[in-house]
Amino acid sequence: LACLNFWTADTVSPPPIIIVELSFFKSINEFVGREGGDALLCHIARVLENHCVEHSVLSHFRADIFTLLQPYNEKDDLINLVNTIADEIDSFQMNFKCLPAFGICEVYDSTIPVSTYRDYAAMALKTIKGKFYAKYAFYDEKMRQEMLREKQIEFIVGKSVRMICMLFKFHQVNYIDKSDLHKNR
Repeated sequence: LACLNFWTADTVSPPPIIIVELSFFKSINEFVGREGGDALLCHIARVLENHCVEHSVLSHFRADIFTLLQPYNEKDDLINLVNTIADEIDSFQMNFKCLPAFGICEVYDSTIPVSTYRDYAAMALKTIKGKFYAKYAFYDEKMRQEMLREKQIEFIVGKSVRMICMLFKFHQVNYIDKSDLHKNR
């Protein structure tokens, strides 16, 4: 799916991208074993599949990450869906607390590639993954502004490094750490 252009019917608007990921899945696998982890993943797939409706798209992205494109009417319907799915995932019988986390990005332009919206949903997911007090997060304007700010910093730093390299006649720069951009370092 390069773009969401197949949702061009008058009656169907593009569905949001919902990423579902388990927090601490590696620990779950270590605690209950690979067979238990695989059984949990199968349970999650069944839960998600049971909630698919007409025009839904479900994919297993990798490991414990699933992507669901799910039509909805109101934002509250979407929140109820996510809470219901989380409860059903959590109902899996094992001696370990499941913490499903949902990153959601509402689609507003069907010509933008799905991968971009998926990245936005992943960005929303990062804000809550591993937190006990939040199950879901929506990608919003604040996150977009933060992403733009980080890109601007990357651009400025890259330009500065290139200028320094030209000034001192360096021909190669091997490593630039950008891991602390969000901390203004």
